Amino acid sequence: MVRFAVNLLGSCRVARVATGEELAFRTRKTRLLLGLLLLSPGWRLNREQLASLLWDPAPEALARSSLRQALRELREVLGPDGEDVVEADRFSVALNGSAFDVDVHRFRELITAGAQDPRALISAAALWQGELFGPAQPSAPVFEAWLQIERSQVRSVVTGALTDQLEKLIAANAYTDTRIAEELVRIEPSHELAHQFIMRFHAQRGDQSAALRQFGLLEKALAEELDSEPSEASNELLVAIKSGEVSLQRHAALPAVRVPTLSRGGPPRITIRPPLTRYTDASKDYLGEGFAFLAKSCLSRFRCWIVIPWPSSGFESATAVDFTAVARVIDADFAVDCVLDWRAGDGKLFVTLVDCRDGSEVWSALYPVREHDLQEVSSSVAGAVAANLASQVNHITLLRHARSTPGNPVAYDLWLKGHQLSRLWSAEADAEAEAMFLRAIELDPGLAGSHASLAQILCSRSLVRPGYPDRQHDCAAAFRHAREAIALDPYDPRCHISMAWTWLIAKSAERAKTHFRMAVDLNPNDSEALISAACGLAFLGHIDDAKGLAAKAVQMNPVYPEYYTDYLSAIQFLDADYQTTIETVEKCLEGFPDRAALAAAAWALLGHTAQAGAAYRYFSTLTASKWEGNGRAADDDLEKWLMEVLPIHWPKGQQSLLSGLRLARKMAGQA
Repeated sequence: MVRFAVNLLGSCRVARVATGEELAFRTRKTRLLLGLLLLSPGWRLNREQLASLLWDPAPEALARSSLRQALRELREVLGPDGEDVVEADRFSVALNGSAFDVDVHRFRELITAGAQDPRALISAAALWQGELFGPAQPSAPVFEAWLQIERSQVRSVVTGALTDQLEKLIAANAYTDTRIAEELVRIEPSHELAHQFIMRFHAQRGDQSAALRQFGLLEKALAEELDSEPSEASNELLVAIKSGEVSLQRHAALPAVRVPTLSRGGPPRITIRPPLTRYTDASKDYLGEGFAFLAKSCLSRFRCWIVIPWPSSGFESATAVDFTAVARVIDADFAVDCVLDWRAGDGKLFVTLVDCRDGSEVWSALYPVREHDLQEVSSSVAGAVAANLASQVNHITLLRHARSTPGNPVAYDLWLKGHQLSRLWSAEADAEAEAMFLRAIELDPGLAGSHASLAQILCSRSLVRPGYPDRQHDCAAAFRHAREAIALDPYDPRCHISMAWTWLIAKSAERAKTHFRMAVDLNPNDSEALISAACGLAFLGHIDDAKGLAAKAVQMNPVYPEYYTDYLSAIQFLDADYQTTIETVEKCLEGFPDRAALAAAAWALLGHTAQAGAAYRYFSTLTASKWEGNGRAADDDLEKWLMEVLPIHWPKGQQSLLSGLRLARKMAGQA
């Protein structure tokens, strides 16, 4: 029997069905705890997940204590009606879902029914009274990131369904009912197609003034939300209305509204051409690479399209490129073409957005730029691209995050250079990158990327420096920087990747999993985040998820950097695909000692004595040559080091590696 009515769209309110009394919570987090459980599969969540979502980056003991207090308050607030509603044990918390009527659940049911019945769709839209959980948010950065993802998905569901129905009305030339369009404008004020529909509705009824007022509302919404202007199609419609071409008498003769179409189902695919840098020498080339990286990061935060890599070969020309050929090779819908010209002192950035389906220019602009302006300019470019594609996708929800205000430009430049160095995964490059990150933090303590990147170097240092004596100290420092990064920018997947690895090293499996999955949800189109999360999930025993993410990362970045092989070989080994593990390692045998250990263990588990022995001896020699521990590295030291630097939490995977390594060691002694 339903005992409580819960409204989560536009608010977070709970009322008793019998009396209508609204429940009063002492703390916002207890209210949100109830909402989280009601939106979870089976109305159940692991305690560590709840602690991570609502109290990270607080220390684990404090988070668990806060969760216990919140559960106590939840039971008190629900009162006698809720005695059998909350279930909790040592590992998880659950609700009796049948006791609650939740508006989000009814909303989703109506959206599904709306595919066949437009009236159900209108009813679903009427339930939308604002963003999920309303405007109030607690000081909980991980919850903020989770909430942004959920809000985007809920908004996408309703605007997508409404837009599909609106396009059917336009195709049928049925401008007799504006309810669908009006709901779209209410939910997504910058939805240009909906404004056009309402403009045409008024004009065809002879109310030109109402049509012009609607155009004014469109202008205002685009300026406020996207810092943009109405599209060519909207301006053409405005001219037609003013000239009387759209009226009560003449509306039938006007061509139907052009509804943009894409080359496939699903979101549009955007690629960024590596910028051409014009200068007297190659000293400015890294700035072009940096701009491409920043632009990709900004554009990737929009969940309504996919950013894909530029083709790895065949389009290196410094002059003309056939963008329709690019579309055929990588199935791209749009391309961002850039030229950075530094020959006249301060730079000039020429940016063009190209429709790859026909090679036409969608938009172009010239930006004056200095070396330290790249972050700000890349954000402006992302905003302009978003504005010019707004009419071709359903919604844009993360614009304010993609256009965040840059901090100290010198600090950002240091972070950019350090990030590029850190991808080399060598002791020398890491040392240089660490110095840059520390200096960047000194100049701008609020730059989350520097904290996240420094955390990743610190927690992985002993991987490239076997036997490194200060590993424990570095891991503690890594945790502090990862926690600071999350607090500063919970929307950046890199911050969640750093936090996830530090939790994994600290043996907190559920909290690590929460952050790995959060990183993927925040940006499912960033191959670096995907491959790192894939390896982390494999270490946690989620092999199928790991394989899927790794495959997607490789598909998005087929010419991947060398360090990908470290992640891939670990995933393949834990999947018991030993032959593929060996093939992956042999592509890049030198460099990473842990990779050599995986190959030795794989050969041993396949029963190949000679190859396993040779691979183990290579692993032993390579690791000993890099050893920084006290004295000479014995076999037991190598084994202990390997099991520490590969924080495999999955017992079966951990045992496979340990038994394989010991068997290879034995085979090396037999040879």
